[in-house]
Amino acid sequence: MTGFHANSIAECERFLTEKTYIISSENDTDYLGRGMYFWEHKSSAEWWQKKKKDVSNSMIVSAELSLKNALDLTDDDICDKMNKMIAYIDKSIIRKIGRERNSKSKDAMGVILDSLFEAFSAQMSKFDIVKAVKHYDGKKEADFLASSPFTTKSVLILCAKTAAPIGAREKVYE
Repeated sequence: MTGFHANSIAECERFLTEKTYIISSENDTDYLGRGMYFWEHKSSAEWWQKKKKDVSNSMIVSAELSLKNALDLTDDDICDKMNKMIAYIDKSIIRKIGRERNSKSKDAMGVILDSLFEAFSAQMSKFDIVKAVKHYDGKKEADFLASSPFTTKSVLILCAKTAAPIGAREKVYE
């Protein structure tokens, strides 16, 4: 699938020219932990660019992403396994990682996932990308979906932990 990422021009240019480089978020404690984040839609990357980046000094890039080795947090069976793994982690590991990353909450998803990747490195190393859905209450709903069970308020987010799932890279033009 194609994923979209917004960041500074310098970071995006490096991402486009160095095929093993990822623009890694090292301190993301609330989302999916360390890695490069991709949105499913260009419009979501544009929203992020306007919200978090200096639009005049940023760009959007796209990449073909392989979900073959995804840790799929939309799958009930995977989430059940994750719950069992979390139960085995010494809570001091999660607190330590949270302190190192200045997290305000030991329950922050990024801290928990990074703790799992650290504590169960042999099992977790097979995953090179994390797939999850985030619900944004403040996101505008499409009028025609308002009275249906469907929504545009839930957004697919992907976090590449390595360069392995990232294929063809391109600059996105307006």
